[in-house]
Amino acid sequence: MDSMEEIYKKHGKMIYGFLLTRTQDPGLAEELTQETFYQAVKHIGRYKGVSSISTWLCAIAKNLWRDYLRRQKHHVPLEEADQVSVESAESQALCSWDNVQILRLIHGLEDSMRC
Repeated sequence: MDSMEEIYKKHGKMIYGFLLTRTQDPGLAEELTQETFYQAVKHIGRYKGVSSISTWLCAIAKNLWRDYLRRQKHHVPLEEADQVSVESAESQALCSWDNVQILRLIHGLEDSMRC
């Protein structure tokens, strides 16, 4: 098997391009490319040679991209943070109190008027 440096020279641009088409972000594609090769070095013992090395690397890259998307699912970018409405504890308490008062008033009505 080639050394990891040779593998990187041979497949690095392809993996970067693969990730760039998915991320549309050169910085993120570069970061995920580096992580792909880090994971490949870390888990080289798992490579059995059943598929080509490029297929194995693309599978690692694809899994890293999916992991990234899962982590970002609940993430709000800092630029958008001021647009997220956060209800204060005070307004939540007042709303709950109002709901209780409404239920008490409804309960006080005659049966024929509750519908």
